[in-house]
Amino acid sequence: NGTSGTNGTSGTNGTSGTNGTSGSSGTNGISGTNGTSGSSGSSGISGTNGTSGYLPQIGNNGEVVFRDQSALFWYNTNSGFTYTNNILKLNGTGNILQVFGSGNTNILNVKDNQDGNLLTVYNDTNNTLLNISNDGYFIFNGKFVTSSNSLSNVTFGAFTISSFPAISGSSLFIDYYISSGLTMRAGNIIAVWNSSTLAYSGTTSVDIGTVAGCYISVSMVVDTINVILNVTDGIWNCEITLKIM
Repeated sequence: NGTSGTNGTSGTNGTSGTNGTSGSSGTNGISGTNGTSGSSGSSGISGTNGTSGYLPQIGNNGEVVFRDQSALFWYNTNSGFTYTNNILKLNGTGNILQVFGSGNTNILNVKDNQDGNLLTVYNDTNNTLLNISNDGYFIFNGKFVTSSNSLSNVTFGAFTISSFPAISGSSLFIDYYISSGLTMRAGNIIAVWNSSTLAYSGTTSVDIGTVAGCYISVSMVVDTINVILNVTDGIWNCEITLKIM
């Protein structure tokens, strides 16, 4: 037999391949459950009790004073209030005192005499029920007026006891009293008027002694009604009360 041939040489190794691309990310996992709530905090300590209050008072210098068990507190030292010798006073000008009811309705005004009315009382719809004027008239519901006046030690002449606008009403009722020493008369006079004419008459009278030299008359001058005391002899005193309707 012939001889075996020689073995061939081994081939060289091939080069490695490149790496593949990364795979996509996986999806997020589900959220865990909420934890349990914490326990409540402890209660706070209670506050101390306050001292008992007192109603406000007016100090001697016009201040409004509040008193408690430990101190004095005050304010408004120019309020116009004074309290001396058990007398409470309120000083001021214009509307010195106003009282309001439910719904902030003004029911009472007390004023100085700047517009002729000292006191006004209203109803619950703010309509005037009563006026007291600086010259002594009481006006009720805007329709009824009363007044009083007097004269003392009057000698010869004609003296106006009272006068008022004719538009205040249409009729006048006078109660009067005149005296001179021990001679006296009490009586009544009624008057009525329109825009141009006035008529009056003494209705009844009662005398002590002989009354002469003094009488009361009523006149209308333009738009004013006048009540006149006429004295022709002696020295006389007179008092009257009026009602106007």
